[in-house]
Amino acid sequence: MTIDPVSSDAVWLDHVAHMVPDLEAACAALEAMGFFLSPLSIQSAPPAPGERPVPTGTANRCVMLGRGYIEVLGKVAETPSAANLTANVQRYVGVHLVAFGAADINARAALLDAAGFSLVNIAQPQRAVGTDNGEATARFQIAVPPRGAMKEAGMFFVRHMTRDLVWQPRWVRDANAVEGLSEVLLHVADLAEARERYERFLGCAPAFAARGCVAFRIGEDWVSLLSDEGVEEGLGPGRPSAPSTVGYVLHSRDVEATRAAFARGGFKTLTRGDFLQVQGGPVLGADIFVGQRDAVPSWRTA
Repeated sequence: MTIDPVSSDAVWLDHVAHMVPDLEAACAALEAMGFFLSPLSIQSAPPAPGERPVPTGTANRCVMLGRGYIEVLGKVAETPSAANLTANVQRYVGVHLVAFGAADINARAALLDAAGFSLVNIAQPQRAVGTDNGEATARFQIAVPPRGAMKEAGMFFVRHMTRDLVWQPRWVRDANAVEGLSEVLLHVADLAEARERYERFLGCAPAFAARGCVAFRIGEDWVSLLSDEGVEEGLGPGRPSAPSTVGYVLHSRDVEATRAAFARGGFKTLTRGDFLQVQGGPVLGADIFVGQRDAVPSWRTA
């Protein structure tokens, strides 16, 4: 993925993270859909700035796309971080983290503070990454708003300090024609309240607003807020109650090739306008939509 930030406040959709009860089963499902996943990585983070990183009790594997990526998180040890993951999974299996790329973490933290998100924490997590020359350490800077400030998921802004270790060419490949992540779908309890909150969080006004949906354009990507009505009409019944993250949109260079790849893996696809819809079920949780890069989903049509 190539990002050319034109200003210190530039942001984009970086990745979404599934929290799942069975990491192996979730990764097997994505592989059956034609995605390629990076190897298992045990995560660590410093307990406080300047301290030595310690294991968080969680591990991940990632689907690295040409633009953005999909992370799958599971528990591997008993720690406070792992207990938080378990609590999220008990509420619903699916996406509980949404990360936005930021050109300048310190500038983004300052903007969040000015917008009323006080006590923004800047952290520097890391994780081990295998390379052709042995193990290396991927490092990040993240700006995290206060706990509970963003109700629909854990949200933060990230700057990749070692982008070449995360987007290794050997991992950016597929068998299903999917090229990138382009939108996240958030189920909100109060559309008017959420609109005001995301205007401050993202630093921009909505690019679309209609009955049941308010959507923000950030660079080439979208953040869509859906009311109960919007979720019912756009995704169908049976989704996690608000506040939650109920799905995301991927873009494909060949939607029919993607449909065929999903079918080979045993996954039934629904048709929603110009998009495929795959329901994540108890293994992955979130709904996955796939369409062409410039296609407009039903929830963003008046």
